[in-house]
Amino acid sequence: MGRRASEAFESWVREAVASIAHDHGLAGRGPVFRRRAGLGGLGFGLERHRLDPGEAAALAGAPRIEFRFNLGVAIPSLRPAWRAGRDRPPGMLELDLRSPSRALEPPEDEFWHVFDADDPGSRERLTALTRRGLADALAAIG
Repeated sequence: MGRRASEAFESWVREAVASIAHDHGLAGRGPVFRRRAGLGGLGFGLERHRLDPGEAAALAGAPRIEFRFNLGVAIPSLRPAWRAGRDRPPGMLELDLRSPSRALEPPEDEFWHVFDADDPGSRERLTALTRRGLADALAAIG
């Protein structure tokens, strides 16, 4: 994943995804958005596929970013008392209960969504998926 792809992905998150998240009462600029919910917090984030150094070098100029959506509820009181960060808002990987909806899942037989900086249609498809999927996934949480 090249620098241009990373910049295009980050721009898409700031412009399109943030707007959709804000429409649903979530705060943040991305890739993590949050909202207080009862005793915990609702978290929505975009997790980029982490590459090992060899993969990263081989894909340095690639126009693609692989990622997945995470949506769920974090309940700080469930965290152990000794664990640092009980008082701070949770990150996207600290969700205790995930949305049962599959609306934000990658296509069948895929582990990741693919953002392609060279394909304007990719951005439009992912924006439409985010708009539909976030609404469905939030409704499934209740």
